[in-house]
Amino acid sequence: MSYQIVGQPIPRTDNTGKVTGDTHYTADVLLPGTLWAKTLRSPYPHARITRIDTSRAEKAPGVRAVLTGADARGILYGRRYRDISVLAQDRVRFMGERVAAVAADTLEQAEEALELIEVNYQELPAVLDPVAALQEGAPIIHPDVNSYPGLPKPLERPSNAFVCDVWTRGDIAEGFARSDVVVENTFTVPRVHQAFLEPHCCLVWIDDQNRVQMWSPNKVPHGLKESMAAAFGISAERIRVNPVAIGGDFGGKGAPVDEPICYLLALRSGRPVKMVMEYREEFVAGAPRHAALLRLKTGVKQDGTIVAHEMDAYLDSGAYGGFRPGAVVGGIAHAGGCYRAEHARISVSRVYTNNIPGGQMRAPGEPQGFFAAESHMDCVARKLGMDPLDFRLKNLIEEGESTLTGGHYRGIKAKETLKAAAKAAAYNLPSRATWVAASRWVTVGQGREILR
Repeated sequence: MSYQIVGQPIPRTDNTGKVTGDTHYTADVLLPGTLWAKTLRSPYPHARITRIDTSRAEKAPGVRAVLTGADARGILYGRRYRDISVLAQDRVRFMGERVAAVAADTLEQAEEALELIEVNYQELPAVLDPVAALQEGAPIIHPDVNSYPGLPKPLERPSNAFVCDVWTRGDIAEGFARSDVVVENTFTVPRVHQAFLEPHCCLVWIDDQNRVQMWSPNKVPHGLKESMAAAFGISAERIRVNPVAIGGDFGGKGAPVDEPICYLLALRSGRPVKMVMEYREEFVAGAPRHAALLRLKTGVKQDGTIVAHEMDAYLDSGAYGGFRPGAVVGGIAHAGGCYRAEHARISVSRVYTNNIPGGQMRAPGEPQGFFAAESHMDCVARKLGMDPLDFRLKNLIEEGESTLTGGHYRGIKAKETLKAAAKAAAYNLPSRATWVAASRWVTVGQGREILR
């Protein structure tokens, strides 16, 4: 029996337009009278704005509108957690933060006008490491954090750790005391840009019916409407997001970026306003995957049984947290592991620093966490003199057992899957040492091992 659908190849419907150039992206959209917008960005990671003078820029040829933080005071946006300033409010929190915006008849005129804006800064102490940001005396990057809409729970006092979740099981101190061997590691994982070919861009027009017309490569159009409506106090029904092709997403195009600026410029100028980020702007302000520091400590019996397992994970949120669907990056908690342990403590913190804001990328939190967790398990097995495969098979959870963070799953086939993978990779053949060595060479991140 042959089938027309099942088992048959399904050609992509968008291929032809992409290879012929007929597909329209946001950067291709141009309405009559469209202005071009550019933003002036901070050269400092943390500084107070003591003076800003836009008078020369306002008089420059072709300039139709100029904005500073004073024109957007009190306006905060984000996907659900709203802590992002449209333009810097009195101080900048990362190198590359937008300080002023210009809309002009041509892109060249907008760029030239930026050069005419005068800004005086008073540099402030910056904190660039998430662990250092939690130390006593570290500058508090957001003193008003408790006032931000969408904060999961109020903080007892302002802190750079605006999200902190802890899961415990048993008595972790007792577990380590009962262990024959304790292995500790610290891992660092760098931030990673999504590297989509199409940079962030948008076009905003307030039409003759007072509707906000938007073109944006945002993968969550209804979420974009809701974010804009919440930030500016307007009805979502007044906002229309016009569909366009997206030139790559990889998780990074779900939050408003320059849409709020273009909206304010369109209001002031009465014209459609378009902005396209350059790639150098993407790398300083494009909301990449979070950098992270993770500390793991595992106590085991001599036979390889895990007795106690502890993880402290610190996600570098950068200057803002609103580029994610929510304040919590839940995936990293799973990196507590899929292994059983009688005693456990898993702690995950999302921490403000004066770095580029972290955003969304595929499997948020999980690459950072699982890189550290599985690399750590290799170290534990090596310390015991056990084969890493045998060590994992001994400690993997099975049906009916919960994860270290209390998760319950049905149909757990961890051991069966691992055995099948080992067989397919010919793991037990003499050549496996070559494969293991090769895998270690391509591992991303850095690790420091402390063995007892």
